[in-house]
Amino acid sequence: MSDNFVLPAGYDIVEVTHDLINNLGSLSGQQRDYSYMILSTWILYPEDVRPYAQQQLVELQEIVINHIQNGLGSSIHDDTIFLRAYSILVLNDLLQAHQKYRYLSREEVIGGLELALSYLDKEKDLRGFVNEEKGWAHGIAHIADTFMILSADTWLEEAHLNSMLSSISKRIKQPTVSLFIHSEEERLARAVVNIFSRQLLSRQSIDAFLRRLTVPDKIKTTGKFVWEDFDKNPWRYVLTSAREDLVSYRNLQNFIRSIYFQWKACDIEVDKKQYVQEKLDLALDAINLGFYNKESGFFIT
Repeated sequence: MSDNFVLPAGYDIVEVTHDLINNLGSLSGQQRDYSYMILSTWILYPEDVRPYAQQQLVELQEIVINHIQNGLGSSIHDDTIFLRAYSILVLNDLLQAHQKYRYLSREEVIGGLELALSYLDKEKDLRGFVNEEKGWAHGIAHIADTFMILSADTWLEEAHLNSMLSSISKRIKQPTVSLFIHSEEERLARAVVNIFSRQLLSRQSIDAFLRRLTVPDKIKTTGKFVWEDFDKNPWRYVLTSAREDLVSYRNLQNFIRSIYFQWKACDIEVDKKQYVQEKLDLALDAINLGFYNKESGFFIT
């Protein structure tokens, strides 16, 4: 392929697409990357030169939706993650093309949302970069981009935005041994910032989301030592909890900090920006373990 992946004469677009889609499950990271880049380029071509008819895009979406569900929820880290994760990338391009040319029905867009919610809830393979040969899995980051794209769709209502926020908060707080080290929490935060930016999202919805994030799912009784003042610093319990709880807490900290700095940098009307910024300040305080400040040093009460 050359000339911006223009299909050479004599090749059938349907047959080539079938081969490229199958390559998304390849164990070669390079083969997956090239196959995806070709599909992405063809999907996002301007409508007048795009090699796909609208009905072919709809059919392509049906294929990748099936692939995203292949092996989803399995507790075993295996190579099925590659087909799921790269099919999500194709789905994201299809959703972006739809936002330009509106070829999907409202029901099809909501079906894409329901799939994204299911994926974020069920995916157990949280690997980012696997190795030099197999390349990237990164399913959580890819589905975070799905939420970011969907958050801008005018067919979605506040209830749909709230379902995305609820799904993200549940995922980020879920006990896990997988610390996000490949910017997964930043991609999820970017989705949240885009959702927050929608005018139809109420302040009550933003408040409820941040409350869900910052209140521990496990409540510990305050002990006799200063570091066991769980009433004042309810997250201190994680320091002596199982590794899964501690890792999810670190993911949560980094996630909220990512929202904070991304929101600070976004361009939005002043009143809403200031209101959310104040709420994020409180959220940062809420997840602070409360062990140190410049006046009192360690083990403050």
